[in-house]
Amino acid sequence: MWYQCIASPTANQSPNDKNYWTSSWVNSCGVSLGAPVIYAEGTVTLLQGPPIKTQLRATISPAPLFPNAAAATNTLSIAGGTGTVDSYDQTQGSYSAQIATPPTPSTNYSAVLAAGSATSLALTIGNGTTVNGYLAWPSPPAGIGTAVIVTGTSSGSGVDSSRVTRSPFIPQFDYQVANNGTALAIDTSVSAPPISLTLGTPGATTPSVYTYSGELNVNNSPDIITIRGPVILNLGGLHMSDGSIVIESTGSAEIHINDRLVFWGSAYGTGGINNKTLDPKKLAIIRSSAVPMATPPQRLYTAYPPAFPFYGTIYLPKDWLAIGADVDFYGAISARKITFNSEANLHYDTSLRYTATSGVDAPSTITEWRELTDPAELVILP
Repeated sequence: MWYQCIASPTANQSPNDKNYWTSSWVNSCGVSLGAPVIYAEGTVTLLQGPPIKTQLRATISPAPLFPNAAAATNTLSIAGGTGTVDSYDQTQGSYSAQIATPPTPSTNYSAVLAAGSATSLALTIGNGTTVNGYLAWPSPPAGIGTAVIVTGTSSGSGVDSSRVTRSPFIPQFDYQVANNGTALAIDTSVSAPPISLTLGTPGATTPSVYTYSGELNVNNSPDIITIRGPVILNLGGLHMSDGSIVIESTGSAEIHINDRLVFWGSAYGTGGINNKTLDPKKLAIIRSSAVPMATPPQRLYTAYPPAFPFYGTIYLPKDWLAIGADVDFYGAISARKITFNSEANLHYDTSLRYTATSGVDAPSTITEWRELTDPAELVILP
């Protein structure tokens, strides 16, 4: 059913808010069916008097892929150090503003670390790590260091057992294969000039699609790829060292790789992905292959930390992801296996819990429902 906006929304009011939306209309083509909405009706027949009828309406949307800060269907491990795993809501402002004292709104304690393996060491966390949130794996409590803090308050110490569960929820969705789009013309010869590409159209409603069948190497400090609009990249692989990918404030990137993913800085504070939107939902890296990498793991910043914090999501359902170099990560990760080779500084964007990820084939889920008490909203069901 198509909905028509009848008042200017002040936020993201859903179609269930009748002060802003109505379903009682027909568009110019005479079509009144479209976006899926579920109606359910129950009737109680009494011996005396008219039947009692109740009708519910539910809006649905694609299910989110990232309900966890980091989730591994096999094992997840953190080496230790002084790292912090916590959360914030990107739609409510910057991370730094939401960890103020006191945080307003207080979203800082909602990160979830999840592992799916049934082994006792499916989730291991080294001493010194603070998790402002929850742990979820089938066989606690082995593998958690004695100096690890898992808490829901700023004054927490030790592991709060109420924040440990044996029931991890780790969604696994099929990836979507984008069309080939435009082939990127990149000179890979020894004497080739530095890479300098500008991709995407600001304000475009559909992404520009580009393909590079080989491994895209953005390895030298002059190499730069600037993304100024919505873009889908289909790559054989992605190897970054001292070069940069810059996502401008008008841009977004959905990067599909068929082979390896390697970020490997050769010097301190060089290269990386500079997501200027500071919105993790504007960058998704997806390995679109059903075959695990022959030479695991995939590597994210393993030699030196990058010049920029990483704002984005990574989905490697068949692979092992190793994260090093003390990178500051804003967003979420899902993989078969995840290893933080040093401390983990992972800041989960809680708005990902309510946002579908482009590039995957997500099932539909009910996002909201309510009883219809206004006769004008009722529909006639078969």
